[in-house]
Amino acid sequence: WPHDVTPPAGAALSRPLALGRTVWIERDDFAETPPKGWKRLSPGAEVRLRHGPVVRCTGVDRDASGAVVGLRALADLSTLNADAEGRRVGVIHWVDAATAVPAHFRLYDRLFNDPNPENPAVTVKDWIATLNPASLVETDGFVEPSVGTGAPGSRVQFERLGFFWPDPVDSTPERLVFNRIVALRDSWGKKAAGSSEPSAESNPSGGTPRPVAGPKDPAAALSDAQRVGYDALVARGVGGEESAVLAGDADLAGLFEAVVGAGASVREASILIVQDLRPALGGRPASASMATPAALAAVLALVADGTVTKASSRTVLAALVAEGGEALATVTRLGLAAVRDDALLLPAVDAALAAHPDRAAAVSPGNMQVVDFLTGQAMRRAPKGADPKRVNQLVRERLGLGAWEGKP
Repeated sequence: WPHDVTPPAGAALSRPLALGRTVWIERDDFAETPPKGWKRLSPGAEVRLRHGPVVRCTGVDRDASGAVVGLRALADLSTLNADAEGRRVGVIHWVDAATAVPAHFRLYDRLFNDPNPENPAVTVKDWIATLNPASLVETDGFVEPSVGTGAPGSRVQFERLGFFWPDPVDSTPERLVFNRIVALRDSWGKKAAGSSEPSAESNPSGGTPRPVAGPKDPAAALSDAQRVGYDALVARGVGGEESAVLAGDADLAGLFEAVVGAGASVREASILIVQDLRPALGGRPASASMATPAALAAVLALVADGTVTKASSRTVLAALVAEGGEALATVTRLGLAAVRDDALLLPAVDAALAAHPDRAAAVSPGNMQVVDFLTGQAMRRAPKGADPKRVNQLVRERLGLGAWEGKP
């Protein structure tokens, strides 16, 4: 808890963080050729993983195009419990890859680039030109399990990035969606023109405040012709990141249109193609996929009607890409139908409560995040395909709480 915040009565003052051999970090926290004063990762450099050990970058992994897709590092476990001030290295945030929960993020920024769009000297045409095309940027990433089933309406700070709020309509335990409320300042987000020096950081004693880093334009690398396609996709309701990928890959765009033609919504089809099918292809072209557009649209329908969870649908999708076939038959063959049978779920719930009796005892109207923590623990113990909504309901019932009646 921050030093100026009083925790709710009975709230836990700490939480466990898993640390495995693989972690996710921000792509911007690595620079192959770092500028002067760089305090994050670079080849041979050391940083501390927040609340964890100091690690040293020992190598870089690249894809076929030469782009950096992974880092290799050695951890000095002797620094695991050391004071971060005891070793003068930078500190970066991270999440454990094995337990991290995927999430979608909507990064809101100012609507106008011009600070005074109502200036009488600005014509209507120029006024329209002041609209900020990056006022909403959508992207994907990972969060730690403690916020994976966040309490409805809870606000969270994602370190160094901003304050976020789970979308009250679109966010579900199977597909988390966070809206950014306000961004935090980033000293490396913008550089002084013609200089490799970082921008000045905010200084409570009166120094020059550093500028707030605006969201990146996902279409920045597209050609003019591709940008036209990007704008058309955005106008149809496709997210910025998905629009940029589809506009830059004609094969994926064609498959996306075919899936929409098979009955899928524009929004869900774009997410399926870009966020799920593309990774399943592993760098191969869309033509290498054995999945038909009808089968892909059927996967979305099975998720929508609860036949299969979103998490399990990725396994179904990978099988369809590799082998083809029908979606429902693949779900049945792989044994991935959503599990809602209380007889199968209750042992996992009871095991989670028994493993964390202190957390169960801390449940109170002011500390409902404990329910979310225990739900996450139960999901880790539940059989494959467990329905997180039903697990959450069972946790609440075991704790003597009524089922939450708000929107998921």
